Amino acid sequence: MRAAGSRAIQCDGVLTVTDTHYRHLKQAADWYALLCDETVDESQRAAWRRWLEQDPAHRKAWSVVEKVGERFEPFREESHRKPAYDALRAPDMASIGRRRALLSLGVLAVAGLAGWRTLRDTPLADHLAALTTDYATGTGERRELALADGSRAWLNTLSALDIDYGPRQRLLHLRTGELLLEASRDPRGPLRVTTRHGEVAGEGATFGLCHQAGGLCVSVFSGTVDILNGAGARARLEQGRQLTFSASGPLGPPLPVEAARRSWSKGVYVAEGVSLQRFVEELGRHRHGYLGCSPEVAALRVVGSFPLADTERALDMLPLALPVRIRRVMPWWVSIEAA
Repeated sequence: MRAAGSRAIQCDGVLTVTDTHYRHLKQAADWYALLCDETVDESQRAAWRRWLEQDPAHRKAWSVVEKVGERFEPFREESHRKPAYDALRAPDMASIGRRRALLSLGVLAVAGLAGWRTLRDTPLADHLAALTTDYATGTGERRELALADGSRAWLNTLSALDIDYGPRQRLLHLRTGELLLEASRDPRGPLRVTTRHGEVAGEGATFGLCHQAGGLCVSVFSGTVDILNGAGARARLEQGRQLTFSASGPLGPPLPVEAARRSWSKGVYVAEGVSLQRFVEELGRHRHGYLGCSPEVAALRVVGSFPLADTERALDMLPLALPVRIRRVMPWWVSIEAA
């Protein structure tokens, strides 16, 4: 595992938070931890209220921390609630409380930048749809499926899949998340996978599909696949290549396939020089709560193999090779900062 020293804020096509936004998030997390302490006094609560009123960005940051924290509130006994939980119910927090009611369905995972996106850009709608799919996985869960035609499929964390096999077709619908397929040959023709961005079809091939911020990433590990997006753009993708496309516009250029798009099925994330920000977003999908990194270190490069079933150990591996430290403000709020 090693790192290179680039400091760019925009890395690997993933937009990271600005230094100001990150600082506000860090302050909000510190206030939340303080208010959760049984020894907090009224002067400290008053100081928190003053900080909250100083800047609309403070309220925005606080709402992000709150959305993460409220997911863990049901695990607290009523008699042991901390002052922060009472404070959140104060009249001046009513608007945040209404937003929390909308988002407290237990399906919002906040990692990396997710907390700064609008509701339209969060996975909430996908996860609500996943409640009615044939197969779905939760946070940190991976699942292997044996399909009726002899094909094999693996679902990554937070994924949802419908199966629609008939006399004349083999059709899968990947609603959200990531899928790895070993598609068998069949008289009915290629195994087709539809997504909100378009369709991918292959037989006698091993390929993966992953919903990402920039669209759908398709990776081919053996054989070939045919790609068709919502705008009618087509391409044939060969073994060892991957590309990303969205429902509209041209298809992205073919690039060398990333090992990580297959290694997750074995419980390992293989980082091949990805930015630390990208690493955080990938690992964050496999754990509850908030995981973020400071813009100061977001562009550092990571190489290595990391266990997905033990994300705490994966995080503890980072300071062994990178100039970073792991800051655990609360068990469910972790950030990576410069050492």
